[in-house]
Amino acid sequence: MKSKAILYNLCFAFFSLLALSTIAQSSWELHKEEDGIKVFTRKQEGKKIKELRIEMTWKTSLQELMAAFQDIENHKTWVFRTPVSERVKKLGAQSLIYYVMLDFPFPANDRDIVIHYSWNQDPVTKIVETRSTTSNYEMPIDEGIIRVKDFGTHYTLIPLEGQRVKIIYEAWMDPDGSIPAWMVNLAVSKGPTKSMKALRDLLQTGKYANAQIDGIEELQQ
Repeated sequence: MKSKAILYNLCFAFFSLLALSTIAQSSWELHKEEDGIKVFTRKQEGKKIKELRIEMTWKTSLQELMAAFQDIENHKTWVFRTPVSERVKKLGAQSLIYYVMLDFPFPANDRDIVIHYSWNQDPVTKIVETRSTTSNYEMPIDEGIIRVKDFGTHYTLIPLEGQRVKIIYEAWMDPDGSIPAWMVNLAVSKGPTKSMKALRDLLQTGKYANAQIDGIEELQQ
């Protein structure tokens, strides 16, 4: 009986530590807050760049946000260091394949990604979720460009009263190849806030004010 009790205690201690370890790995840390934009990070085991989470609340609509997301060719005007963004293939009403090229500062090689994008909306809460992950769709790779194989983003768009939307953006990427530490820090500290500010500025121009995305419904105020 005594040995069973000892074994039980050891197992309990082990699984308790495992649970605590899992919680620690999944916890987000506030990296910076600037102009209403909160940037959180958390370390990914075995990854060079930390996972990102950005939170902000804007006066906009689900239609405007989704129109901006689906205007693929215009991503290069607001997504940080993305000089090329092209729609490749429509897969359905709520999914498509697109291509982006990422301008990495010298001496690193530029990267590109072939992305599968999809979205859905909860019919009751009207919360919209979008997901972008690497696709196995075959496209030629230009000389000197590194194709990213591990990448993903997840937007959660939560409609609020007063024609506001809370935006939660999560992203991760393994850029592959050799990159200096300062470039990693740039990706965490500068890129996300610049992209979100540029997107907010774009929405404020009214470019997508009259957008109508099939399947997207606004929250009834």
